[in-house]
Amino acid sequence: METFDLRAEADVQTYGLGIKEVWEVPAENHKPGFVQHTLGWPLQSGPLDTTFGGSFLYHMNSQGQNLILVGFVVGLDYENPYLSPYREFQRWKHHPAVMKHLEGGECISYGARALNEGGYHAIPELTFPGGALLGCSAGFLNSVKIKGSHTAIKVGTCSTCSTDLIAHSLRPPSRLLHPPATVPIHHCNVHTFCSLV
Repeated sequence: METFDLRAEADVQTYGLGIKEVWEVPAENHKPGFVQHTLGWPLQSGPLDTTFGGSFLYHMNSQGQNLILVGFVVGLDYENPYLSPYREFQRWKHHPAVMKHLEGGECISYGARALNEGGYHAIPELTFPGGALLGCSAGFLNSVKIKGSHTAIKVGTCSTCSTDLIAHSLRPPSRLLHPPATVPIHHCNVHTFCSLV
């Protein structure tokens, strides 16, 4: 970032901490396709509180398993030095509206990661000599829509299209008579996601 001054035209990036667990639950607690997103409690008790975050709860089937994915995100600019994102996640899971989904189940996996949540205006310059920033590393998480994987995949697809176009333009003319099949550029919204062309 510093070597090529990629952040010169971008707003300051903001970060959050995402914690996720996967639970296997009894069939009677499982509702395939159920989706729940929340904002506010337990991080905020009023509209003027400065700590932000939210949660998700998804029911899904995977290879015959009744799974629930639960996650909690806390903005990392919170002012309270005693706030524990993990403890707040546990408090959220013990709310009756959440706990009823997990009763009788067991946590089978868990993880956490930092999220860049600055949005469109915090995205840095994406290309530099010999490389490009893609997916989450570039800040393409859309935290409002809770879309991270979607945008990372789209950016990867667009970069492939752009790289393919660049590679074809660098070939000698005789080789361009029969270019290999490529993904048509109209499938890639390059101007929205990539600045590679």
